[in-house]
Amino acid sequence: MHERSVALAVLRQLDHIRESSGVRRFVRVTLELGELSGVEPSQFVEAFFELGTQEWLSGVELELRQTPLSAKCRSCGSMFPVESYTFLCPLCGSTSDLIDGDKITLVSVEAKVDADQSEDDNAAFLAPLNSR
Repeated sequence: MHERSVALAVLRQLDHIRESSGVRRFVRVTLELGELSGVEPSQFVEAFFELGTQEWLSGVELELRQTPLSAKCRSCGSMFPVESYTFLCPLCGSTSDLIDGDKITLVSVEAKVDADQSEDDNAAFLAPLNSR
C-alpha cells in the first residue's frame, strides 16, 4: 500500500512548513488527489492519521478533493474533461496530452502560529501552497 509512503511524504512537508513558519498546530490540511494519482482516499486517510501522531497534528481536519482528468488536444488545442478514460479529442478525434488529474497536491494549510507571536498573528491563517 503506497498510500503510507504518500502520507509520510505529506507529513514531512507539513513538518518542514511547521519548522520554517513557526506553526504551533495545524488545524486543517487540504489536498487534491488526482483521479490517476493512484491514491485510494480512504487508505490515505487511514495512513495519514496512523503515522501523524505528533502533537502539532492533534485534532487536524484532513480535507481531500478529487481532481478529475482533463486533457488538451495535440491538434486543435481544445481542452476537455476526460470521460471513461477516453483521451481522444471530442471535437476532432486526435490524441491528447493529460493536463490534470494525475497529481497529488498540497493545496493549503490552516494553522495556529507560535505562541511567541502577537495575538493578531496567533489567529488561524490560510497558506496556499504551490507543490505541483
